[in-house]
Amino acid sequence: MRVTTLNFSTTLQEPTGQQVVDLLNQKLATETDRQNMFFAAVCSQTEGVSDPQDWSFEERCLVLGQYIATYNTNGNPDFAIGVEGKYRYSKYLLDESPSAGVEAPVFELAGQYMRFRPLTGRMMGVLEGQCRNRAEWVIGIVAAMSQFIDKDPYGESTQACEQRINKRMQWILALPASDLNHLIGHWEYARSLMRHYFDWQIQDQGAVVLPKEVGLPPTRFCTLDAFPATLVYALGESTLWSDLAVSQDQEWCSTDLGNAPDGDQADQDAPAAQADQDVTTEGVA
Repeated sequence: MRVTTLNFSTTLQEPTGQQVVDLLNQKLATETDRQNMFFAAVCSQTEGVSDPQDWSFEERCLVLGQYIATYNTNGNPDFAIGVEGKYRYSKYLLDESPSAGVEAPVFELAGQYMRFRPLTGRMMGVLEGQCRNRAEWVIGIVAAMSQFIDKDPYGESTQACEQRINKRMQWILALPASDLNHLIGHWEYARSLMRHYFDWQIQDQGAVVLPKEVGLPPTRFCTLDAFPATLVYALGESTLWSDLAVSQDQEWCSTDLGNAPDGDQADQDAPAAQADQDVTTEGVA
């Protein structure tokens, strides 16, 4: 199966048994690290932006979601989300095609001309290692996505990204409260303008995917959901079992695969891509 965005195109394939064993038993610090290892195993013939760390948060959710829809859904690509399987993948995947190349506007604050750019996997990897609550996540993500014009380069290394984020967080926290409020307002507008594939917001656990309809819970696509629970229990270390239990017990972070109520497969109002079809979408650089 081929997934194509504005920034890259990649073919999804099932990992080998050895790759699954390695993935489930590797000591990894964060979910982003696990995703990076997963993408290395399942993505091939990638063209364009080849490093998944440089894919946007939304693009990474899309690739993981399309993998689940293709290989771990018991025949229904519009897979179930939530403890009781009451919600569907299509309720979170945006209907509209995002505008190609949309950039957030430049603004001036505290003597700096700046704009916001998309949240990437590299940024998330840095933040997962240090953010412990919603306030830290908000300041961290705002810092990560902010770009001082003519000062912050694209294509930074993980070390440079971490240094920039930490320095920017200090700058943000030193702002007067009114400037901080304006900065967060600019970030909210930029986030809504640049959204692609999924809408998202920040909660205590970090970035979560929002539903298209009022009344549905937010969710996260966790790497462990790419594999049947029986396989994770059989091959993974016991520490993963608690992670999987949390993923399946908490509505905000779960895909309830193969446990949809009877007859729910007929709910195909906005179905996800079929397993035997390529997916072509457009995103934001």
